[in-house]
Amino acid sequence: MTSERSQIQLREERIASLSDQQALAIVDLIAGEYADMDTPAGEKEQRAALDAAFRAAGVKVDLSQSTMADIAAAGRAAHELLRVMAQMPDLHASLDGWLEEPPRQETLAVPLLIAVPAVWAGCIALLQVLGHSHFRRDSSGEWRFVYDPSIKTPMDKTLQTFMKTLAGLIRPLIKSGTST
Repeated sequence: MTSERSQIQLREERIASLSDQQALAIVDLIAGEYADMDTPAGEKEQRAALDAAFRAAGVKVDLSQSTMADIAAAGRAAHELLRVMAQMPDLHASLDGWLEEPPRQETLAVPLLIAVPAVWAGCIALLQVLGHSHFRRDSSGEWRFVYDPSIKTPMDKTLQTFMKTLAGLIRPLIKSGTST
């Protein structure tokens, strides 16, 4: 138990020590590791997929109002995504590797243009890691969030709360704050 507690504390300390650029880069790298052929890519596709996931969960977030948020807002969201990832055992190996040797600051350049999509990619990766949720296009080409409740995971009881947490991370990246 002490070892587990110290590992949790070590992850938290490492996450807290990351710059915004490093946090964004790690979120984006982990999202890339968990992407598959059906993972939405690019800002427009990610926005449509996340919008579908929020609609399916009954959480109102108007992603059409997203903007090129400042690095600090995107960085705060990335730090929080890393904290959520730290709670998911399936992500520990990857997260621990990146936290042990984070990308070097001088080699990073997460342009403002991709800061918001990096956060969105992290949200999508988290939803996919839940084990029985994924994104698929329907026959009209629209993204759908597919959740299979017949497959049980620890997140089942907290999916609604989890979606609200993701919405809370994204809201500061939305221009007008029109979400509820």
